[in-house]
Amino acid sequence: MPVQRPEDMYGAFAAAFNAGDLDALVALFEPDAIFIPEPGRTVRGHAAIREALQGFLALRGTMTIQPIAIFPTGDLALTHGRWTLSATSPDGRPLTLGGKTAEVLRRQPDGTWLHAIDNPYGTG
Repeated sequence: MPVQRPEDMYGAFAAAFNAGDLDALVALFEPDAIFIPEPGRTVRGHAAIREALQGFLALRGTMTIQPIAIFPTGDLALTHGRWTLSATSPDGRPLTLGGKTAEVLRRQPDGTWLHAIDNPYGTG
């Protein structure tokens, strides 16, 4: 689902994640985007982002994202949100992950918005 406004990105991301739709998740990133799947680790580009997101999707959890602030200017937007992933660990125990995000979105030539940088632990 193309994102028409920066404030729609969190809903699109959570919907794709909760549906287990890896292709839809990767489509929310620019081809050369940066993703930080864990503090201190950076990946770049669709192939690496796909691989990193597969690990999160393997948990088969439910993600919620609450916007904190969105700062659009021209063709860029800085966004902050709070996310929670509720899942079950491989040993059957409840597992909760979460953080405060920092993302840079960029308006594309067709008017849609994609992640240029996505740091799920950006303000933690």
